[in-house]
Amino acid sequence: MQTETVTFGVYTIYPSVNIRKDVWCDLHTQEGRWTVFQQRKDGSVFFDRRWSDYENGFGDPKTEYWIGNEALYHLTLSRRNELLILMQSWDGVWKHAYYADFHIGPKNDNYRLYLSGYNGSAGDSLFKQVGYQFSTLGTDNDGLRGSCNPKFHKGGFWFNNCCYSDLNGYYYNSSGVVSTDSCHWLTFTGSRESLKTIYMMVR
Repeated sequence: MQTETVTFGVYTIYPSVNIRKDVWCDLHTQEGRWTVFQQRKDGSVFFDRRWSDYENGFGDPKTEYWIGNEALYHLTLSRRNELLILMQSWDGVWKHAYYADFHIGPKNDNYRLYLSGYNGSAGDSLFKQVGYQFSTLGTDNDGLRGSCNPKFHKGGFWFNNCCYSDLNGYYYNSSGVVSTDSCHWLTFTGSRESLKTIYMMVR
């Protein structure tokens, strides 16, 4: 996939009566109608944050952004949602991971990840993290004895025994950086090389 296939616009959405969010929407890729709930592209926003930040959301939808777990829960409440992840490496290669069914659990279940129906070119680096709760700095809900963050990873994400992906990890602003704490997708390159661009979107 090339960046030319991605057309964005800023829209205001209401995932619930109490939540208002300005988000990027992709109106073109795979017939459009995608709501972008996470993006990384320049390292301008710090992602190694605590639970409340990930619950409520942070960043700028024009640069780097996390919509917030509570908003994402309400967005996926129907349980009939698609997830599309677009990723670019530092050498300009774009790949994607598509999931036919995606939703997350409520706050009292720590926003547990539900996912199935993979297809794509990037490989399925989330399969071992399906069914696990969300963890952040200072809030350990992963499957490891001892927290994945900060021992191995940075950024809030759905960790099992840490595993193969952390798209909210540290953004290394240069090519060729391989690190467990980077924003990576292991099956993209076969290593934990920090990615240049990431879009996570739901419809």
